[in-house]
Amino acid sequence: MLGNTLNEIAIQKAGIIKENSHTVYVSQNTEIDKIVIEKCKETHNRLHLIHTSEITNLKYEQDKERFSYKQYKNIETNLKGKRQVFNAAIALECCDILKEKEFKIREETMREGLKTVIHKGRFEVIHQNPMMIFDGGHNEQAIENLKGTIEIYYKKAQKIYVISILKSKDYKKILEDIIEEDSIYIFTNGNDKKRFTDNHLMFEYAKQIKDDAKLYEMELEEAIQYCKEKTEYVSFIIGSFYIYEDVKKYCDEIM
Repeated sequence: MLGNTLNEIAIQKAGIIKENSHTVYVSQNTEIDKIVIEKCKETHNRLHLIHTSEITNLKYEQDKERFSYKQYKNIETNLKGKRQVFNAAIALECCDILKEKEFKIREETMREGLKTVIHKGRFEVIHQNPMMIFDGGHNEQAIENLKGTIEIYYKKAQKIYVISILKSKDYKKILEDIIEEDSIYIFTNGNDKKRFTDNHLMFEYAKQIKDDAKLYEMELEEAIQYCKEKTEYVSFIIGSFYIYEDVKKYCDEIM
């Protein structure tokens, strides 16, 4: 509905830019930048353009990420993934705008906020030993981000993917993107068979993608139980935010 190309979508997204205000934006180094810059000019809007080269000393650690941005050195953030570092830089830039407007925000408060922030359902560790991580990403971009974060933190780990996908989503594209290695894949009906893609349908399509993969069909609760028993694996429950509460409940009951 927003458009068929990135440029068309960017034009619609830029509609949020308000007259005589501020826009904080991470440069994409594409034609999209020109759309945002032009919209800011039209609306007399002050553009705060973040260049990825300004994010330095990036270090990925098991329980946090560290980076520096402009005058802020050795910032820690509790969220994982390269995109989250960009989001943290946006937050710092927004705080600087507020401070210009005489809001009193201490740097210690900014640091503590980024260090302790939790984004539920986005690469969230929902159980330790066995390690279980929930990520509700349900489209191509989200899956790419997920894969990138897994590559950083769990590249060498044995992995289980528990997959539930709404019927309104492109399950074929998601499976094509995620099934590519020697991992275990469990397909479920989510928490509502009427709303979620049939697990057998996903199972059959996955076989076409990689016929020698370790593929299983289970109900969601059964899948969580299976993950519990595979203590040597890292389990990723992915594909939909709508199962989050049920997964948390099953973890509490089973674990």
